Amino acid sequence: MSKNILKPEQIAKLKKLKNAKLQALVGAFLILKNPARWIKGSYATDKKGNGRTGVHSEALNAKCFCTVGALRRADFELYGDNADSSNGAESILDKAVAKFTKGGQDEVINFNDAEGTKHKDVLTLLGDVIRRESRGRIEASAF
Repeated sequence: MSKNILKPEQIAKLKKLKNAKLQALVGAFLILKNPARWIKGSYATDKKGNGRTGVHSEALNAKCFCTVGALRRADFELYGDNADSSNGAESILDKAVAKFTKGGQDEVINFNDAEGTKHKDVLTLLGDVIRRESRGRIEASAF
């Protein structure tokens, strides 16, 4: 059993979105909005930075996440063991990364871990994708 990172009111608002991939994207944005929760080099770590070899995104002690780890965590918090939309959301981000980096990266996981990538770059990418996928109806910062 995991302790939720997302607040109950955030989860309730996310579940009102009809698109599960969009729910995972906005959820990941909310998780990563706090810069202390964003990491490179691992899907998830505990708050001490341990876990480079095995803290799962869904684990109780997972507190910090890369972009993909945050997608997986958001999806898990929304749907528990039935979660499966983060893969579709990751695919959407992979396509967006190529445009965002002008061909410099082709996968969100490589973009997240790239030497020059900053926290604000990850939030900008997620925000851009959320706006595009919602056809401009959703601003992630509104959650």
